[in-house]
Amino acid sequence: ESIYSAMSRAGIAYAEELLASSHQCWQQFHHAKLAYSTDVVPAPNGAFPSWEFTTAKPRGRVEIEGETLRVIGRVRQARTEESPQAAVVELAFRGSKSTENWLTNFTADLAPIELGGPAAAAGAQVHRGWQEAYIALRGVTLAMIADGLAGLEAEVGPSPRILAYVTGHSLGAALATLAAYDLRVFADYEVRCVTWASPRVGDAAFAAAYADIVPKTARFLTSLDLVPRLPISPADDNDDGAVLSAKLRSAASYVLERPAAMMGVVGYRHVCKGSVLNNDSSPSSATHSRVAGNVLASLQAGAASLLGGMQQITNIYEMHKISMYGSFLEQRLQGVVATELVPDSSARLDATQADDD
Repeated sequence: ESIYSAMSRAGIAYAEELLASSHQCWQQFHHAKLAYSTDVVPAPNGAFPSWEFTTAKPRGRVEIEGETLRVIGRVRQARTEESPQAAVVELAFRGSKSTENWLTNFTADLAPIELGGPAAAAGAQVHRGWQEAYIALRGVTLAMIADGLAGLEAEVGPSPRILAYVTGHSLGAALATLAAYDLRVFADYEVRCVTWASPRVGDAAFAAAYADIVPKTARFLTSLDLVPRLPISPADDNDDGAVLSAKLRSAASYVLERPAAMMGVVGYRHVCKGSVLNNDSSPSSATHSRVAGNVLASLQAGAASLLGGMQQITNIYEMHKISMYGSFLEQRLQGVVATELVPDSSARLDATQADDD
């Protein structure tokens, strides 16, 4: 059996483990949502996050034009159920503030991975812009982790076994995937990665190398979100399937400025199989009809400008918002009240900003 086949099973298994443990699953989603928050950091009473770092996008990267990259984190003692690890690192990366801008400026060029380890030796490649964005955050992030571990030395000793939880939504999910790989290779942490609406991050060599060292990765998506299907790669064994029919995909391509760069890239692979949050009882059929209607309406209106086209297909982006993921996740967790699931930071759950793309 190939590593790629094994990683598909591992991703589904870890996702099912998280969904069965509703507290941990919701907490990872909550951390990803807090990455969008404008609340004061550090959070009170030792809650997540205890630190943040923001920086401007790498120069020249148009796919994150106008973005300020952000990561939030905390280092804490391990809980009983996290034994034998003594310390825990928690990171969450913010996604794009504007899905429309992010998608329409998307370029999918691959570049050799610069994070070292077996993927680099195998000639693996990852998305150039996302690697540059992660590297822009990396130095301070590692320094903040080191400071946090130093503060715990009296409780956990000078060389504790460390568990890292890494999460993010959208662009943040891509950065979280790179961070998970980096922390495993560079720092030798045990890493668990939970992503929401993640696009494909690298090629088959990267996906195989990643799966070999970060098997506990859960990749959550919804059935009508375009972003987890990008860059489109039908040869990917972990492909999530099309959101739209061939006719509607053609319509969407007409509206989008760079369909070839977004939809025709060869070589990208997801790092694991995705887990769809909305089940058959979700109102997906009605939403699909609205999405289809909006795409076709943009064609009938002769969408001459990119902005006009985007205004016609708003529902495509609505399905990508983290708030939509929260609704579907709560349904999957059978309506468990969020404040019961995140006792250490429940007061901050609804404090995220309204523009939560």
